[in-house]
Amino acid sequence: MTTTEDILTFFKPYNITIYETLTEKNNISSISVSGGICEITTATSHTAIVGQYVYITLGKNAGYHEITAVSSTTIRYLDDSGVASGAIGEVYIYSINEHMINDAIQSAKDNIEAITQIPIGRVDELSTYHDGTNTEELFLNHRGIRELISIQIIQGMILNYIIDISSVFLIAEEGVLRIKQLTSVSIGTIRAVFPQGRRNIKVTFRIGYELDELPARLYNALRLFTGSELIIKKQGLQGNISSFSIQGYSEGLATPGLTSTIQQLKAQAMRELKGYVSHVVGD
Repeated sequence: MTTTEDILTFFKPYNITIYETLTEKNNISSISVSGGICEITTATSHTAIVGQYVYITLGKNAGYHEITAVSSTTIRYLDDSGVASGAIGEVYIYSINEHMINDAIQSAKDNIEAITQIPIGRVDELSTYHDGTNTEELFLNHRGIRELISIQIIQGMILNYIIDISSVFLIAEEGVLRIKQLTSVSIGTIRAVFPQGRRNIKVTFRIGYELDELPARLYNALRLFTGSELIIKKQGLQGNISSFSIQGYSEGLATPGLTSTIQQLKAQAMRELKGYVSHVVGD
């Protein structure tokens, strides 16, 4: 399931309909699966086209799926986890405003990057400068570093020596480097510490995740921030909303109620990010 399909499925219970237009619905006769391709056979002919989305209401295939091929009574989509079934549930065909969905996802990615300093949807190579404290530990500005590339000790603008990265533990979830031993220097003798200084330690590393490899908590935060963006868009386009429903629960709402829902989604996202929030020590 793609990120767009998952976001649509995750927020279906929220009834956020500004990004979708229902074109028709039909009953399912069967679903077959072969080589990652799922084929729905509908009870009657349909008018779905490639690029629209089919929403399956029940069973293990429930959710949104982008349509990749059609005939008069079949609809195909790609899903490696699809499950063959009989006449279970209905299908709803939607035209989706993917530009609006993608804008919300991008805003969510921007929020996560601002909070965690972790690139989302890409892997970057970064260099940061830090104050040495004459101890064996160095606190970085980033958590979740994937790979250390180099650690350089700088005096003024001149490279003084290099610490072999094999002699350093990277505690990625805490954003901490800890010297375990010293094995390679280019000049002089070094104590087993990061030497005292102002912005005298340059650390180069790779950090970030493609969308399809995000850890579960970062991905949940992406979902939740995306949902809050979509509700904000709904409020902006439709004005005050009189009701809100999720997972079978519904209540009347004025604008403050909607604002509370947005705040709740963002609070949940922040809880998911708790272990990734940047601690800026030695900029």
